Amino acid sequence: MNFLILTGGGNKRIGCDKAFLKVGKATLVERVLFQINKVKEREEQIILVGKIPSEKREKLAGEGLKWVEDIFPGKGPLGGIYSGLFFSTCRFNFVLGCDMPFLRWEFIDYMRHLPKNYDILIPSHSKGIEPLHAIYSRSCLPVIKEKINRGNFKIQSILPHLKVKFIKEKEIRRFFSPEYIFFNVNTRNDLNKAIEIVEKAGE
Repeated sequence: MNFLILTGGGNKRIGCDKAFLKVGKATLVERVLFQINKVKEREEQIILVGKIPSEKREKLAGEGLKWVEDIFPGKGPLGGIYSGLFFSTCRFNFVLGCDMPFLRWEFIDYMRHLPKNYDILIPSHSKGIEPLHAIYSRSCLPVIKEKINRGNFKIQSILPHLKVKFIKEKEIRRFFSPEYIFFNVNTRNDLNKAIEIVEKAGE
């Protein structure tokens, strides 16, 4: 299994490359990498998807790290998922957003070891589904490409055409609250809240 990190598109709501915003002592993307590296096996790759300046890429240089740019630029997370799956050599790929500072490696590890009898495995809780904390098979590629070609860039649009399994809230809460694990930074207010949480935790 490879790990695909979507490093963000236009980020219009926050006005910058949010992957490199600091929360505590580390940037958002570094916090994601830290959790992945706790479960990543030696032969697996971490693929970062998105157009990021070379000077910022150099800060993340490391073994097993690969950068790819969007095949369909400007098509949102669905385009990023397509590009990551396209360039990955693994059948199953764990897709994560770069803006999730409170991921739990234990839950990532739990998901990756569930039976792979699906095209997509997605956590689901009272506030909705988490398509950017999910496992996708490369079998999704034709469906995603068709949706993009038709101008439909919603991740949810591909679900009816694929075998999808959901991880229910009760399972998620065995590891931590969904509100915490799936907290993501979309605005300056979100960023300030994340910084406050980290400061209180002394991280």
